[in-house]
Order: sequence, then C-alpha cells, then structure tokens
Amino acid sequence: MDVAVSLVRQRLVGASRWAGAAPALIAARASSVGPVVIHGEPGTGKRFIARLLHDAGPWPSRPFVEVAPDDLSDSALVALLLDDTATVLPITARAEIEQLASRAAGGTVYVSGSNTIAHDVLDRVLLFDASSRPSHEYRSAIGARVILGIEGSIPRIVEYPSQRSQAVSALLRVPPLRERPEDIELLAEHFASDLCLRLDKEPRTLAPAVVTALRSYDWPGNVAELRRTIEHMVRRSGPPVLEAAHLPVHLRGQSTWLGGQADAMLDGGLDLHAEVQRYERSLISAALERCGGVQTRAAELLGLKISTLNSKLSAHGIDARTFKVRGRRVR
Repeated sequence: MDVAVSLVRQRLVGASRWAGAAPALIAARASSVGPVVIHGEPGTGKRFIARLLHDAGPWPSRPFVEVAPDDLSDSALVALLLDDTATVLPITARAEIEQLASRAAGGTVYVSGSNTIAHDVLDRVLLFDASSRPSHEYRSAIGARVILGIEGSIPRIVEYPSQRSQAVSALLRVPPLRERPEDIELLAEHFASDLCLRLDKEPRTLAPAVVTALRSYDWPGNVAELRRTIEHMVRRSGPPVLEAAHLPVHLRGQSTWLGGQADAMLDGGLDLHAEVQRYERSLISAALERCGGVQTRAAELLGLKISTLNSKLSAHGIDARTFKVRGRRVR
C-alpha cells in the first residue's frame, strides 16, 4: 500500500486538498477488488487516473486497454461491467467479449467517456460485491480489471447506509480545475517542463502575470485545456520565461483588444485561427455557464441559431450537460 501511495504521489501534480487526499484513495482502490467508476467533467484527467489505478495495482506489467462504449454492443458492455457471462449473449457480443479478454490479457480495461450507460447498470456496478472472491482470483468476467469513466450524472444510491458506503468506495470523483485553483500553477509548470524536455528545448518559467492570468480563468476544458494552452505557449516562445504576450488572447484581458495592443500581441507570434477558436470556445462556455446548460437560452445570448450553436458545441467538444449543475440564471 505504501509503495502504491508513493507511486501515485510521484505522478499526481497539485497542491489542492483533492491532490493531497487522492494518492491514498487511488492506492486503496488499486489494491482492492471489483470495478471502479471514475466520474468527472471532460478534460479532468479520468484516463490519467485510470492509468494510475492500473500502474499502482497488482498487475502493472499487463496491458492497459482503452475502449469507447461505442466500440461494444450494449449487451457486451453490460456483461463486461456486471461480470455477467452466465447470461446467454448474442454471438456477436460473445465474440466482442472474447476478443477484449484476449487483448487485455489479465490487465485493465478502461471504458472511457461514457454518458449513455443506464443508471440501473451503474447502480449495479457501484454496488458490485466482490467480498466472496479472493482478490487474487478476481479480474472480472474477462480476466481483467474493469474501470469505467463517465461524464454524466451519478445514480442516487441512498437507500441504505451500507450500500452508500460501498458505492462511495467504488467511485472516484475527479473535480474540475475551477474547484482546485491551487493546482493550476504547478500543473502549468509541469506541462511546460515536460514539453521542453520532449522537444529538447531550454526550460521555461512562468512570469507572475502569466500565473495570475491562468489562475483567473475558469478552464471549462479543465486540465486538458490547460495542457494545450501551455504547450502552445512553449512552442511559440523563446527561453527562459513564458510572458503574458505568449498567452492566448482570451486570457490576456479585455485591454488587449483595444487599439495600440496589436504589436504586443504579435511579439511572440500569433496563430490567428487558434486564438479565434479559443475565444469562441470561451464565450460559448460562459454563455452555457450563465444559462445553466440550457442551449436555447445560450444561443439567444450569443445571437446564434440553435442549430449553429449545436454545430459549434460539436466542433469544440463542449458537452452542455456539464454546465447544468453549476449554471446561473440569465441576468
């Protein structure tokens, strides 16, 4: 257990309360039996946590296989999640299960990015009882550990305290970046250092103005968006410091849109298409935030047809449902 905690601490970057508590939680789930459900918004790092569970578990040298829910038929997916091969499956579903078992070879199967799994199935996954099976024997129906990443809502398992406790032990929530601003600077430094190392570039530090701008932003795309932003800044900068001029336009404040600021914006080079896309994504996310994820109202705020907004949501990879739990009324 101590070795697993140490491994997770070495790889998990952050100074927030969640980052401090997560290594013990992840290590505990890595060493226990039964499936794990990782819940979080898009871009929060569910795959990264799934990989930590695999690497901190008892079979880190075995394969880590990632599949999307659409890669499996409904019957095969349910059989996989519920350890249910006693049920007679269609021939195609049985073939899918056997193929996945061969690929996983006793390691880990991560079912990523699912919003469509029925709540009754999730209930049964969260309440899976592996107490009757020795941990060295349990690796699910396909002989591998199963981890499920979801972005939608979680079922209400509240009928009995014992069930609630069991469900909590099977669930790992990854909070959005806006709930852990203490992690932003450390993550940004890590991403900059990692890319410089991979590209054989001189190291970059963050100017104080950059840190302030990063911490002031809401990060609707979470850690994935922060990584893309920092990597873009590193690629367009020279050593030794990432300056405010290297920030995407939408992170520099409204003053950069006024006349006389264009030269400063262009100092480090500018990818106009990328800047426009980032700004558009930020405005769409802000509108959804204000409207509580109601797309028709967000479209009105933005002066768009609902069909146009839906196209832009798809292009930017924005899931309007993630804004429903944190939205505000239109002012």
